[in-house]
This record gives sequence, structure tokens and C-alpha cells, in this order.
Amino acid sequence: MENVVMRVREQLDRSRQKLYHERAQIIAARLGLPGSSSRPVPSSMPANRMAMNVANSVPRPH
Repeated sequence: MENVVMRVREQLDRSRQKLYHERAQIIAARLGLPGSSSRPVPSSMPANRMAMNVANSVPRPH
């Protein structure tokens, strides 16, 4: 049972990271910043930080 919980938690973590990344790209695109994920451009860092803040402000069911 513990393995199942661990696996689900890892899967949720991966999907959450993917969502953060997609949201950061969307925000960067709206702000007119380059949304290249291969090498982070310093000007796109505030967009990534903003996306993390937006994601963290959304209440998550526990």
C-alpha cells in the first residue's frame, strides 16, 4: 500500500511540475517574453516566479 501512495505522489509531483512549466510559458507569452524552456533567459525568470506564486495561491485539496 505504501508503494502505491509513493507512486501516486510521484505522478502528482511530475504532473504538477508540468503544469507549472506550461503556466510559466503561457504567462511569458502573454508578457511577450521568450518562452524557450531549453535555456532560461534572465528576462523570463520573473514570469516563472509569477507562475509559481499563482500556482501556490490556489488552494489544493489534501
